[in-house]
Amino acid sequence: MYAIRNRKKYDAIFIWQQMIAYILFEIKRFIPFKIPPVVFFTFIYNSDTIFRKYKKHMVGNALRYAKGIIWDSEEIADAVKTDFPTSGSKNHYVPTPIFEVVDDVPVDKSLDDPDYLKTLAQLDQPAWYQSSEDYARWAAEMLKAERATIERVGLLLK
Repeated sequence: MYAIRNRKKYDAIFIWQQMIAYILFEIKRFIPFKIPPVVFFTFIYNSDTIFRKYKKHMVGNALRYAKGIIWDSEEIADAVKTDFPTSGSKNHYVPTPIFEVVDDVPVDKSLDDPDYLKTLAQLDQPAWYQSSEDYARWAAEMLKAERATIERVGLLLK
């Protein structure tokens, strides 16, 4: 949604979350609108699963609208070039970069940003930040509670 709303502010968009790019291009199929050139990273292209036709459709659609697609595997990039021979210039392999993990990111200023708070309100989402340790504790508690509910109603697979 951010990419669509703010598309006029940018010369190009790089999307790291692959499904966001695929969904953006699916929306673009049904609602024509102009967006700046989009490049995105993905690893979805496995022809051995039940969803292979849909994955191929998503990649074909993305190749129609994207400026480029970056794959984390040379084999996948080659498979896509074989399946979509006319889109070779949009199809690229780049080894996945290694990022430094930073635990002390100053998020307080971002959490108070009026645009961020407005977006959360529109999505009916609370402004909720947890440190890594607090989030891990919360997730473990939620998993335990959800498992107890599934056991109580008799839906737990044994």
